[in-house]
Amino acid sequence: VDAECTTDGSAKHMAKLCAGPDAHARIDELLSPSRIEALLELQRGLIRNGFRLLKAGGCMVYSTCSLTRSQNESIVGWLLER
Repeated sequence: VDAECTTDGSAKHMAKLCAGPDAHARIDELLSPSRIEALLELQRGLIRNGFRLLKAGGCMVYSTCSLTRSQNESIVGWLLER
């Protein structure tokens, strides 16, 4: 599962985001609490569906380009608690 995320771990994405006069507004929008909560809900749905579709004995990889624990370890932990 390659889940959509805030892209904070991607130097290429962050460089584009931080360029230009409206950079602060774009960063504020990207990292707003409501946007992050929506992403976390999407990530939980993606990992849940990925696991549901996994064949017996299969292997699933969950990845994002975020460096945050909430978008990585916490999402995997959420799935494992189910």
